[in-house]
Amino acid sequence: MLVKDSTLPRYETGFSNADASQFSAWSLYCTEIATAAKQEATYWHRVSDFVGQIGTGYAEEGCVINNELYGSSPMEAIKTGLKPPVCLQITADVGNGLVLRREPNTRSDRLQVLPNGSTVQVDSLPALQEDDTKRQWLYVNRPQAGWVSAAARLGDHINLRLCR
Repeated sequence: MLVKDSTLPRYETGFSNADASQFSAWSLYCTEIATAAKQEATYWHRVSDFVGQIGTGYAEEGCVINNELYGSSPMEAIKTGLKPPVCLQITADVGNGLVLRREPNTRSDRLQVLPNGSTVQVDSLPALQEDDTKRQWLYVNRPQAGWVSAAARLGDHINLRLCR
């Protein structure tokens, strides 16, 4: 699904059958509720800051009927037109860079430290994963395959940005 809204970065969702099925079921649900209430639904979209800053993140769709909010679960989203490989620059706000790790958690082996201003490459999107502390991890392929912390959690400082 491609979403066009001047206040949001353009993005696409529905990369998996599960996402497509979820969106279809949610859309049908909104339509059924609106029909039963003899109301028109007002639709909304919410996109994580990740989509605009690193090109991949999460999007959620919703509808409002009789002042009640109905929303879908977050789905993986990719900035429209972004094709791998994707270049990202390290912009950590704590310390002088990011630790590249073997696995997506802070207990995993350190592979190297990537200083602020250096770049990484992502060969496949979507590439984010959340750990048990809600930290968002990004799988990178270069300079070495591994995981970097994209953000401590959703809404926090994003440690990378698209290369210019």
